[in-house]
Amino acid sequence: MTTEMTLQDNTPRVYIASLADYNAGQLLGRWFELDDFTDADDLLHAIQGMLTIYDDTYGPLIGTKREEWAMHDAEHLPKRFVSESPDFAAIYEYLDAIADMDEDIATAYELFVNNGDDPSQFRDRYLGRYGDGYEYDDERVAADYAEQSWFEYHDEKEIPPSLKNYIDWHSMGRDLVLGGDVWISDGFVFRS
Repeated sequence: MTTEMTLQDNTPRVYIASLADYNAGQLLGRWFELDDFTDADDLLHAIQGMLTIYDDTYGPLIGTKREEWAMHDAEHLPKRFVSESPDFAAIYEYLDAIADMDEDIATAYELFVNNGDDPSQFRDRYLGRYGDGYEYDDERVAADYAEQSWFEYHDEKEIPPSLKNYIDWHSMGRDLVLGGDVWISDGFVFRS
């Protein structure tokens, strides 16, 4: 007996349906893999081509050509981009941005975008990934960030040895979050 392993497919794709057919009670549509198209215009051209093929194959619906479409499903895209009428230009900007990122940075970027933040500010506001052994408890992450960021600007000798064990990094981290200085998601820390 052999077991075949397959790699997880993370290809971003969208399911586009003919809106006229959907409103008439039938589902005509198809999946489009976004990697197959160079940009939003190329994808939109393919969607219009799909509608034309449906007109040619099934005839115009109620005497009119199919012109409208809706996105009914998506895979491997941030939630922010999932809607019936997505902004494909923004989606392709996002895909271009993550193409050269390593997996951790791409994950942080997706969290940042899903939070509703301006993607152009990501590099300035992303502070890193923190947490003991990648156990992403927000309190631990905030404490680790508070401690590491404090030592970026201060020398360890500034803390008298008799006080080192009494510094409450958890409270300092919590204050940074509650004060609106940073926000945390899955171990990633971002400047607010």
